[in-house]
Amino acid sequence: MVWANPYNGGVVNGGGTYKENESVTVTATPEECYRFVSWTSGATVLSTLPTFTFNATSDSALTANFTSLIPIFTGIRDVYCADSDIPALPTTSNNGILGTWSPEINNTETTEYLFTATSDECTTPATITITIVPNVEPPTFAGVQTTRCTGAVIPLPRISDEGIKGTWLPEIDNTETTEYTFTPDPGECATTATITITIINEMYDAVNNLLYNVRDLQGICWTAKNLHAKLYQSGEDIPFVTYYSSRYADIAQNESNFGLLYNWYAATGMGIEGNLICPAGWRLPTPAELATLNMYAANDLKNPDFWLHPNSNTNIAGLDVRGAGLYNSNTQRFENLYGYTAFWSSDEPTATGSLAAQFTYYCNRVETVKINLTDAISVRCVRD
Repeated sequence: MVWANPYNGGVVNGGGTYKENESVTVTATPEECYRFVSWTSGATVLSTLPTFTFNATSDSALTANFTSLIPIFTGIRDVYCADSDIPALPTTSNNGILGTWSPEINNTETTEYLFTATSDECTTPATITITIVPNVEPPTFAGVQTTRCTGAVIPLPRISDEGIKGTWLPEIDNTETTEYTFTPDPGECATTATITITIINEMYDAVNNLLYNVRDLQGICWTAKNLHAKLYQSGEDIPFVTYYSSRYADIAQNESNFGLLYNWYAATGMGIEGNLICPAGWRLPTPAELATLNMYAANDLKNPDFWLHPNSNTNIAGLDVRGAGLYNSNTQRFENLYGYTAFWSSDEPTATGSLAAQFTYYCNRVETVKINLTDAISVRCVRD
């Protein structure tokens, strides 16, 4: 029995039934664009001639092996980014055919290349199309907040809006303004991109000529110090409360350590348009923003020095909450210096008061409570 490999590589003759020791001649005739290679039986090469004669001694299965004269190319990379260095295409095919390619390599647009054999055994050419992928110039990151506050968690995404993967350098620094460079991963068709993250370290009140450190908590930029303002941003006087009682006689030092105390009317501008207690771009926290403080242990927000029994206070979150006390409008007295403080919110008032964040020296929990509108407590601003 005789076979052709591949089956369409040529025509074989000579198979049949023969007597023992009878002479047998088999022939192999290649089809167009094929060349005869060898006769084999199993893994044994019997002859490299297309006509092979032997004596029949046992049943045999012979295979006539042909190789294609159509150039075959495998393993050639066929997708590149625009402007990449594309290596020269091989001038010898996988099946040993020599030839040339045209046109010249073009790394700016998708091109079909034609391989022409240098021999005339077969006129069938081979083609390869190299696809050029345009570069994303540059990758974009629309969701990145480019202005943040000291201490903010700054996530820079590793995948751009266009789906480009890459890495950022340098390491994130949430204490100062920094330019970061995005470098696409190998094989990604894109240029580098840069983003500058501006870090806000302070709030400046030009009207009162006061400077406040700031701190990011849960994506909200807070002043890290109680308000000391005596003038609204309009220039009008703020009816603040001073520490005048005999119990807290050191007025200047107390104001320096704890800021001033404001009732709800003073904190919200006395109902007069333009009477803003925080500078432009800053405001009182909303109830929802106030509630984010409840996510922290109070001791992690408290200054370790300005409280009764402060040993467990760490201020690890950096808000520097101090026991500023309050002015009780019912008793007309200052109370709980070093033992209590609270911050107003922009909550709409009710008959029972308005919402504030409350801290006490004995409790490791931040509480949201209603404070009498005529009581005076501290004010913190948040950034718009």
